Amino acid sequence: MEHIEGYIGLCVCFLGLPASGKTFSAGKLSRYFSWMSVKTEVYSSETYLETEYENSDFTVPRHTVEQVNLIFNDLEAFYKNGGHVTILDFNECHKELRRSIVNAAEKRNILIMFVEIVCTDQKFIEENITDICTNSPSYKHIPLDVAKEKLREVIKSYRQDYAPLTEAEDCTFVRIIDFCNEVIVHNIKNYWQSRIVYYLSNLRIKRRSIWLSRHGESEFNVQGRIGGNSGLSTQGEKYASLLPEYVSKFVIGSKGLTVWTSSMKRTIQTASHLDYQKLEWKALDELDAGIFDGFTYDYIEEKYPHEAQKRSYDKFHYRYRGGESYMDVVRRLEPIIMELERQGDVFIICHQAILRCIYGYYHNFSLEELPFLNVPLHTILKLTPTTFETLEERLSIPVSAVSTQRGK
Repeated sequence: MEHIEGYIGLCVCFLGLPASGKTFSAGKLSRYFSWMSVKTEVYSSETYLETEYENSDFTVPRHTVEQVNLIFNDLEAFYKNGGHVTILDFNECHKELRRSIVNAAEKRNILIMFVEIVCTDQKFIEENITDICTNSPSYKHIPLDVAKEKLREVIKSYRQDYAPLTEAEDCTFVRIIDFCNEVIVHNIKNYWQSRIVYYLSNLRIKRRSIWLSRHGESEFNVQGRIGGNSGLSTQGEKYASLLPEYVSKFVIGSKGLTVWTSSMKRTIQTASHLDYQKLEWKALDELDAGIFDGFTYDYIEEKYPHEAQKRSYDKFHYRYRGGESYMDVVRRLEPIIMELERQGDVFIICHQAILRCIYGYYHNFSLEELPFLNVPLHTILKLTPTTFETLEERLSIPVSAVSTQRGK
């Protein structure tokens, strides 16, 4: 991402009451930008407040102009060190705060965009209050009942001077109301701001899970060959035949499940016994190995040592001759990620490199780590994004298979 002309960087400032889904949305946007190779950092405004919530006489914290300037000093330093996007997370939403933010940004040539998250679903708010009080660094050391009462006090206090964004204000913003039931967009100026609107408009804030699996062991896996369009081995066929039994136990609410596969034979065969709606995505096809398709790694190292060395040096950016790199795959998977954020109850059956990229997105792994993530055969992964982390469960199905994991 190149710097936006006339500015040292883009700041996306999230506003809204605690437990509205704001912090979850901010974290997801940061994860998306980082996954797309945009250097991004999240700044929680709470870290700049000296508030001891465990004290019985605590005062609900408010941000002063001085504190806002301190925050923007840190943002400016981040941009000068090569950063592109910062994401601010504020628990307040009123005009005085917004004026302080705009003034601080203008002094430093930072382009500001506001995102206001509004939630009126009381059940969702209560669930989020429990999540925050259990996992947030500000509250998790306090007894749960006490923490929840204090957080409700904070929400009540911030609600008193809450002032929603309006078109009368001369700023760029998007207001997202009740899980995108209503989206109000104002004064969007460039490509990256429009991408932010598009991403956040597709984001499902309510908790849900997705399930991931590689195809069953293939004939090429057994032979140590990369790429290709081979069918399943005998062990891979056993995995496919057992999959319905384990999916029915492990995938809660599986009646409405949709199974996504690539367009390649081994994933379609793996899903063949599953009695659910199926969608084939060519975007889920394995990383294209180009002229090396069907070769073994040993053969490549022997006949093309320079290529093997280049790939070993920078596996994420290395592109096979006539094929793809992991970076190419991430670009190819962007529409898949967008669709996953909109959907619920999806079980994806695809390939090692593809699952590494999807898994890395949800767990916010660095791009350097992504090509080395371990996603073994004959294992179902359940991922559940929450405000502070992505929860994971693994179910290994008792069918032996070769290991295709290669270390750095």
